[in-house]
Amino acid sequence: MNIKLHNKFEISQGDETYVAYNTLTHNILDSIKTFENYTAYFVFGNGTTSVSYSSDKMSNYVASFASTLEEIQCNPLGGDLFVKRTVTLNENEQVGLTFCEIGMSSSSALNPDICNHVQIKNNNNEVINVVKKSGQIMFIRLTVYLEIESGASYLCGGNNNLIKALLGEYNSSTFTAKRGYVLADNSAGIYRNVPRINNQYNCTVSSSIQNDTLTINIGADIESGETKEVVYLLGGSPVLRYSLASLATEETETETITSEINYILPIDDNVKQITSVTDSNSQAVTSYVQKTFAKSFGDYVAGAFINTISANDARWVSEDGDKIAFLSGGSLHFYKNQSYMINKLSANVPANNVKNIIMFEDNVFVIYTSIPHVRMYKIENNELIEKTVDFSVYETFDTSYAWQDEKIIKLNNGTFLFGVVLGQASRNPALIYATYSSDTLTVTSASYGQCDYIVSMFALYQSSFFGSMIGFITNNYNGTDDNYRIEEYYQDGTNNITHEFQSYYMVNDSISLKGQSRAAVIKKSQSPYIWLYYYPQLYRYSISLTPCQYNWISPNLMYYAQKFVDGQNVEYKVYCLTNYNNPVEFDGGIPSDIDQSTIQDLEFLNDTLLIFTSSGIVAINLNQTYTVLENVPSTNESYTVSYKKNVYLGTDQTEGIQTRFTIEVSA
Repeated sequence: MNIKLHNKFEISQGDETYVAYNTLTHNILDSIKTFENYTAYFVFGNGTTSVSYSSDKMSNYVASFASTLEEIQCNPLGGDLFVKRTVTLNENEQVGLTFCEIGMSSSSALNPDICNHVQIKNNNNEVINVVKKSGQIMFIRLTVYLEIESGASYLCGGNNNLIKALLGEYNSSTFTAKRGYVLADNSAGIYRNVPRINNQYNCTVSSSIQNDTLTINIGADIESGETKEVVYLLGGSPVLRYSLASLATEETETETITSEINYILPIDDNVKQITSVTDSNSQAVTSYVQKTFAKSFGDYVAGAFINTISANDARWVSEDGDKIAFLSGGSLHFYKNQSYMINKLSANVPANNVKNIIMFEDNVFVIYTSIPHVRMYKIENNELIEKTVDFSVYETFDTSYAWQDEKIIKLNNGTFLFGVVLGQASRNPALIYATYSSDTLTVTSASYGQCDYIVSMFALYQSSFFGSMIGFITNNYNGTDDNYRIEEYYQDGTNNITHEFQSYYMVNDSISLKGQSRAAVIKKSQSPYIWLYYYPQLYRYSISLTPCQYNWISPNLMYYAQKFVDGQNVEYKVYCLTNYNNPVEFDGGIPSDIDQSTIQDLEFLNDTLLIFTSSGIVAINLNQTYTVLENVPSTNESYTVSYKKNVYLGTDQTEGIQTRFTIEVSA
């Protein structure tokens, strides 16, 4: 990492203002070498001799005063990095003080060594004296800028202690190193919490100055063990990270695996690429969908939410699971989970009368109880941009009844399908088809569904088995009680009405029903408490665990959480759902440093679990290293799978790892 320092002085008194860019001396590198506060004192002189880089003192010392920290910007993701130090001489303070040069020092001694120097000059480049006048306030500011010429992507976002130390605002050289889980590449500077892997290693720090450049070497022996990234900490806080993902070696594996009854093939961890899948007849299989999943937690997400959000605020999670919206404090707040960070989306969205929010891909639909009932937004450059919605075709079709429930999906042909349960006595479903073009969503057709007396509806978004669909369930078809039907609307616009036992089970004794990703999810009042229906096979996956107080399931149906209460004892458990009817609890469970008695709610957001506690939201990544193939043609059949696997440095117990980071600072 290469760093350059720049700085300037600003002096103001009454109507007089002076700005000067000063010369750094060699002492600044000596101060940074030991992480001293080299701007702790303002030093004044009235010498007219120029001070060079090799100088130690003022040419004619007058006085010095302790400086005050005004502002520091030490977040590598927050723009220019700088520190501002000031001194203020009040109206009747130091009257008559005369100076024409200023410097900064780490010492309170008389005539101390200075780390920088400036001579105050007029527009003709002539050195002039500044005199402190009675009855006027003199304000002096020094700004030191830190310019990173290379290696900025290795810096951890947030309140970075290394940046503080280089700016003279953090006096410590105690570096440690840890392994982390994050596989984001080195081009993405990310916020970073302390990695959860326990082992921590002391670093050695050495430095030297040569050719007016300070070189700081930070290194550690982190021994053996699978290493996906190395994180350096200063004062216990992450300051640097380096991903080792690109250094992984590649192995080729071939295995014979029997498919599970819910049409999946569990594969290995750290899979890089599936190269082939063949069935027992040596025929190539290409219809599968590859997904990754976790069996344990990764690291915490630092700085996850910049708004104060509580478990009691209304919230909506996107159909694809990577976005979340909150209605809090009379405003709507939108966030997106991406690249191991949770980024706030800039939005100006009316928050009054919000009924529902439906999100997927870059589309955000806000449903209101008043006109206009639908607003559409697109995510563009991290902002929500409102688009025109033309519902005139639907308005001529039917405007008589309020929407009791609504779902929205995007079909494979790009058409948007709205499924609506209307509020008239027979609760008919309405189907609204719309296309998006030239920043406008236009309804092209609308019609009633064939079923009536709808008691529930669900939408499947990008199912692993067939795409997307909307389904309506009735228990009173054509006015006949206990006539259970499912009316399914598919991506090609066709529909199917089935009178099967599944339609009964999906609504009988259910607490709630909703579509999520690859299946419909039904929560029941009695065991089995969670049922999953995979379409189009309609095969039921039941989760019969010990009765618990609450259940949560992830949008991608990979994870399941439960809350157990036994008297005063509260316990939360998180499971992986890839083995048929056999939820596997996460290794290690909820991290021990989270007080489970403070947990108020949970939410799965893509590869992250949000834990709402009484003191705020804790976001922890899921360590998604395992692979599963969904939608294989048959169950209980042997498949031969060939794949390439990543083997990370340190995996071999005989392979130790040494790490070193170099920082070069020049004035």
